[in-house]
Amino acid sequence: MNIVSNSLLILFGLSAVVALAYRLERALYRFRMVRTHKAPVELPSVSICIPARNETHAMTQCLERVLSSDYPKMEIIVFDDSSADNTSILVKSFAHAGIRFIPGADLPQGWLGKNHALETLAREASGTYVLFMDVDTHIQTSTISRLVNYMVGEDLRMLSVIPGRNDIWRLSVLVGHLRYFWELILSRPSSPATASSLWMIHRRTLMNTIGGFRSHKAEVEPEEHIAAIIGVKAY
Repeated sequence: MNIVSNSLLILFGLSAVVALAYRLERALYRFRMVRTHKAPVELPSVSICIPARNETHAMTQCLERVLSSDYPKMEIIVFDDSSADNTSILVKSFAHAGIRFIPGADLPQGWLGKNHALETLAREASGTYVLFMDVDTHIQTSTISRLVNYMVGEDLRMLSVIPGRNDIWRLSVLVGHLRYFWELILSRPSSPATASSLWMIHRRTLMNTIGGFRSHKAEVEPEEHIAAIIGVKAY
């Protein structure tokens, strides 16, 4: 009896692993950039919006990487959410490079801090697309160009990028990536896979159609809810 039970458990486990592997393979195929696109004839403008709070340890490298981008039509806006360190001073030191600094204010009732920062940044932005990125997200010189080309080529209204890690062998990194594993596996139209560290959206769709972040001011992952609305309504 025990032998039969153990065999059934092993069979069930193997079946579950195969099913998860299949769903992951299909998810990776679905969500990766499987095609490259040429740059559009008329390049759209992009607003790089960066929310920050106590980020002196990473801000300089973040801004230098963005400034080294090969994309020619972009503005860079940083919102400092009342940092207790020298983040504001550091950001202001990049004013000569055209980076705009927005100081934080008292948090309105009902808002999460980051969501209010994203709302403020979106309202200050003027680009055709808004690219939200965390300070500790390291982009390459061609990242913004590739994202824009893909957005335009695929006629998308929103694009989310799951970040990679170079120090992948640390246990904390492996555990952290399990979040994206399950998001990819369980992705569905009502709860699409998204990443908050780097995502781009058509500004008018965000502000005029979605209404900005006001309806999602208390959501821990507002980008997921916005992606679900865009996906369901198929803008």
